[in-house]
Amino acid sequence: MNHRLASLCLVLLLTPSAWAQEEPRDFNAEVEEALAEFDWPGMIRLPIGVTPRGTIIWALMDEDALDYRSEKLRYVVVGGVAGNTEDLTKLIKKANSYSDPEDREFSVAIVPIADPDGWVSSKGDTDTSDADSDWSFPPGGAAYNNPDTAGASCIWRFVGWFAPDILDEIVSASDPVWEEVRRNGGSPDDWPENSLAAAADTHPVAGIERALSFRIHPSQGAEVIIDGKRLDYSGLTELYTDIHRMGPAPWSPLRKAIIARLDRSPTQVATELTEYYGDHLNTVMYQPALALVARLRLGELTSDSAHREQIETIVAPYTSGEEPTFPDNPHGSQTAGHLVFAELARITGKQEYVDLVLRAADFGFDEDGNPLESMPFHHEMSDAVFMGCPILTAAGRLTGEMNYFEMALRHLNFIREFCVREDGLYRHSPLCEAAWGRGNAFPMLGLALGLTDIDATLDDPTAHGLSDDGTDRLGEIRTELLSAYQSHLTALLQHQDPTGTWHQVIDRPESYRELSCTCMIAFAILRGLNQGWLEADTYRPVVEKAWDGIKVRVGPDGTLFDVCTGTGKQQTLRDYFDREAILGKDERGGAMALLVSVEMAAWMAGRRPELVD
Repeated sequence: MNHRLASLCLVLLLTPSAWAQEEPRDFNAEVEEALAEFDWPGMIRLPIGVTPRGTIIWALMDEDALDYRSEKLRYVVVGGVAGNTEDLTKLIKKANSYSDPEDREFSVAIVPIADPDGWVSSKGDTDTSDADSDWSFPPGGAAYNNPDTAGASCIWRFVGWFAPDILDEIVSASDPVWEEVRRNGGSPDDWPENSLAAAADTHPVAGIERALSFRIHPSQGAEVIIDGKRLDYSGLTELYTDIHRMGPAPWSPLRKAIIARLDRSPTQVATELTEYYGDHLNTVMYQPALALVARLRLGELTSDSAHREQIETIVAPYTSGEEPTFPDNPHGSQTAGHLVFAELARITGKQEYVDLVLRAADFGFDEDGNPLESMPFHHEMSDAVFMGCPILTAAGRLTGEMNYFEMALRHLNFIREFCVREDGLYRHSPLCEAAWGRGNAFPMLGLALGLTDIDATLDDPTAHGLSDDGTDRLGEIRTELLSAYQSHLTALLQHQDPTGTWHQVIDRPESYRELSCTCMIAFAILRGLNQGWLEADTYRPVVEKAWDGIKVRVGPDGTLFDVCTGTGKQQTLRDYFDREAILGKDERGGAMALLVSVEMAAWMAGRRPELVD
């Protein structure tokens, strides 16, 4: 090569130039810079979603804005839908004029930049946003795994669980439809029917109920029609104050529906859920089985034998041998499905149920009865703590044979070696460090059930055929399981959301608030309180907050709010962010909601028996 040409090539490689790749923009940093301008007394920040490119969607709110029963009117103000934030500066000025919440007759939550990717992109020379994003409401398709509707789904479902009295969609002063309505009068019927405000005014938000809605401009105010009266306002504060004086909160059907959910007793929630879950065992899987287990316990709490009688009829094809409990290629979900037979064996003492439990537990041993390295079907996933340990401890409880308890500890330690991170949370599998929500809830649920079996056995070792040596060894096993349970719970407590829930990815609050993991973790805490494993002053407020978060997300018609779909081990954090969040009926989520409702009823029965009915 010519030396001059070689030198030129070297200079081009080492020297910044027009051809050098431009440094990628940090969307989160640019959003943070803008949000730093918001500052009113008592303001807090809460992440409510994450875009497909990883930008956090933030809500800014008063400290008391999560109090559904407050006498104040509750507002949600949403700006920047589809990247429209030309009036962000005016919204900042208006928000910063708010007085201390104690001096106001309303509380507020503001989503200033609903579409942060579109907003950041609009500030550059080129548009790097997703041109196909769909900001139509109600959003279609699944949430939040559809990149086209992910942003709209975050906003729609946030409004649903936050449950404001009034939703304000901030629009541009140049919005032709808004101008027409403002100048010539009109009603929400004149708004674009797929706009956020119009959809919330005419559709149940996130399937719950409607919210009174406006489309307004932060500086030019609004002309609105309420109960047939035309009202002209120059700003939001004046509008909110006058609406409050027109009548006490709550106003919206949405907020009233959420308060009605919160007012339910645990037994009421459980009874409602039994109308939709716990009526079959088409296959012996943990999802329908746990709903049946919950029904059995509900029957004991309420002295209603009909639950047990119906469930014995449901499982009869398996006890008779008409239907096999395992297919030719069994897996852990079916092993855990045998827990319904363990519960029936405990209640009835029938050997036919014990035999089915042992059939599942014996997968942990070879043909000569020697323990395997672990229970099979684990796939190196944290779920396997639940799939394997409780069926083994149930077998030990029913037979008094120590080899089952020993195998439970062996299996736990095997999975912990793969999955426990340095911070005490569980990675779902060695493929990825993500602390998936249900991947952490499964170990908590499995250990809570296993420790219950061990305590029951130790309470009456003679009846279970344990020798003194067996009793001593079982006490040692209990100590190890209890330590694993308590250390994991300590790690989880740091990540409980202000709403009481835990997230789809435990330590990533921008991921969605996931119902099934919240139910399972709350169940494990309640079982610990009921069994005396946990200090009540520390954990009672945790579980009470979680219970409110659960009731908000469990409808009286069996619909559930944001249950992660079935999930095998994923390869990236983004994969867990993008798992579908089910809004509707779901067998897995329904079983977990029923299980925790009955456990809460049991705890209430110990503290206030009148609340059982």
